[in-house]
Amino acid sequence: MKRRAKMACPECGSTRSKVYESRGSDAGVKRNRECECGYRFTTVETVLGPVMRGKPAASRLQEGREAELVQATGRLFSALIDAQR
Repeated sequence: MKRRAKMACPECGSTRSKVYESRGSDAGVKRNRECECGYRFTTVETVLGPVMRGKPAASRLQEGREAELVQATGRLFSALIDAQR
């Protein structure tokens, strides 16, 4: 798990600030903050690279093969039961 970066006040260096306004922009998310010392400053949060969600393609492929095997086994057992009737 990644640690969240602390936004330090450029005036006093404190990391205790409140977000009083957020809005999306072309550059990312702009957040207006107010430090406990009263100084107001703006931060811009951007995405540095592509976000990967889910499992890698090879893992999905392996799961797909396992699912096909389970389905084929189920069809085989159904065919055997039908043949015995």
